[in-house]
Amino acid sequence: AVNSASHSDPQHLCVFDGALFFGASSQYGRELHRFSKEDGVMRLVVDIRRGPDSSDPRHLTSCGGVLWFTANDGLRGDELYASDGALGYLDPVIQRGEAGTRLAKDIRPGKGSSSPDHFVCLNNVLLFAATDDVNGRELWRAAWSDLTGSSTLSVSRVADVHQGHGSSSPEYL
Repeated sequence: AVNSASHSDPQHLCVFDGALFFGASSQYGRELHRFSKEDGVMRLVVDIRRGPDSSDPRHLTSCGGVLWFTANDGLRGDELYASDGALGYLDPVIQRGEAGTRLAKDIRPGKGSSSPDHFVCLNNVLLFAATDDVNGRELWRAAWSDLTGSSTLSVSRVADVHQGHGSSSPEYL
């Protein structure tokens, strides 16, 4: 349930699959919620950062039949997540056929944040800026790919525009 003691402060609203998705505060911290006009009920989609601490989902974007967003699970920093809108969290290696929300990719492994942002959808492919420890801040892409008859999540750097550790810092996509 959304925080009834004060206010839920919904932020980063996005319409996806006929429902409204947003980050809101509740007893689980600031997590991903959805509101469906069909039943008129707000529900917690997933508690990414278990317990009362917040994953702070933001940059919610609908693209290619997937809800993409940035969140922090407390272990990996700010990283890219993907959801089909169903309730629950999935292990990132599970394929798209399984319903739920998952880490799309730990672009900057460890506690460091890749800080994905500047999301834009082009031909059902999510384009965004993110940082890794090898190439700095560059342009990335994310999509579901059909590989050998099964749908698989694909997240990769588009190009190392500014070669090496320097960053091209793509913005305003």
